[in-house]
Amino acid sequence: MIIKCPKCSTGYSIPENMIGEKPRKMRCSRCKNLFTIARRSEAAPSGYEEFTGQHHLPGEFAFLKESPTKEPAPQLEEPTPQLVQPAPPAPMPAQPAPAPPPPPIDAPESVETDTSTSASEIYGGTASSWEMEAPLDLGGFVVANEVPARGQTIGKLIFVIVVLLVGFLVFVAYRNGWDISIPDLGDQISFALSGEKLEELPKEARDIEVMIHRRKIIMNREKVTFLVVQGEVTNNATAGRSRIIMRAQLIDAVGDIRAQVRAPCGKLIDDSIIEATPKGAMGGHYRRGGALYNCSVEGNGNTVFQLIFDEVPADYDDSFDVRVQAVAARSLD
Repeated sequence: MIIKCPKCSTGYSIPENMIGEKPRKMRCSRCKNLFTIARRSEAAPSGYEEFTGQHHLPGEFAFLKESPTKEPAPQLEEPTPQLVQPAPPAPMPAQPAPAPPPPPIDAPESVETDTSTSASEIYGGTASSWEMEAPLDLGGFVVANEVPARGQTIGKLIFVIVVLLVGFLVFVAYRNGWDISIPDLGDQISFALSGEKLEELPKEARDIEVMIHRRKIIMNREKVTFLVVQGEVTNNATAGRSRIIMRAQLIDAVGDIRAQVRAPCGKLIDDSIIEATPKGAMGGHYRRGGALYNCSVEGNGNTVFQLIFDEVPADYDDSFDVRVQAVAARSLD
C-alpha cells in the first residue's frame, strides 16, 4: 500500500496488514508530520446512522427540521338550501350519554439536540484506544518517491565512471607518447602502469607504422634455432624517410622481454642463407661494404622488413609475443 504525507507529499510503501478497519496515526519520517489514515471501504462503517431531521443542521437548513403540518382540507361551497317540507322524524332509540373528551395534551416543545457522531463512535473504540495510540514512525519503510532520486544517483555514478575512464585513457596516451593503438591497447596500458620510462623516439620514426605478417622458426646446420619475423613498413608522412632502423622484442607470457634484435627494413634474406649462417653472424647480411643497409621509404609509401632472432629462449612457444617498431629514421634528403 502506498500512502503519502499530506504535508510534504513523501510516499511510503507499507504492508497491507498495517492498516485495519480502525484509523491509525502515522508520523512522517521526513517532516515529522502526524496524520491519520484508515482503510477505504465501500460498506458503511460500524456506528453509521442515516441522516434524519434530528441531526444538527446549519441555520439555513433549519426548515428541514420543522414538523410537517397537514394542509386543511379544501372547503366545498355548500349549495343554497331549498325549502322542503321535512318528513316527520322517526322515533330514535335511547342513546347513552357521550363520555367527556379527554383533556388536551400539550405538544412537547421542539428541543434541538446535537446528534452528530465522533470518529470514535463511527469507527468504534474510544479515545484511549486508537486515538491515544503511539503513532507509527514511517522511517522503517521504503520511501516510494525516492526512486527518481535513486535513478539520479545511478546516473551520476555512471557519469563519474565515464569521466574516470576518459581520464585513464588520456593518461595511457600520455605514457605512450600520445600514440594509442586499439590492437596494442593492452600492452600500452601495461606499460602505462609499469612506471617504466618512455623511450624517446625521433619525430620521423613516429610516422612509421609496422604490421607483422608472419613469423617462423628456422634451424641452421648446427641445430641453432632462429626466429624469423617478416612484415610491412608504411610511412604515413608526406615526406620521405631514410635510415629507418627496426627493432623487434620477444616478450614472454608474463610480459618480460626475453630477446631483442635491430636491423634496417627493406632487406630480405633467403631461408637457405639463414640455414647456412652460424650463430652470431646474422647481422652481416644487413651490411654492405661495412656500412649498414640504408632503408628508405617515400612519403605515404611502404616496404618490407625482416628481423631474425638468433638467440631464441629454450621455452619459446606460440604464447610469446613479438613487438616490432621503428626506433630510428631521418627525413629523406
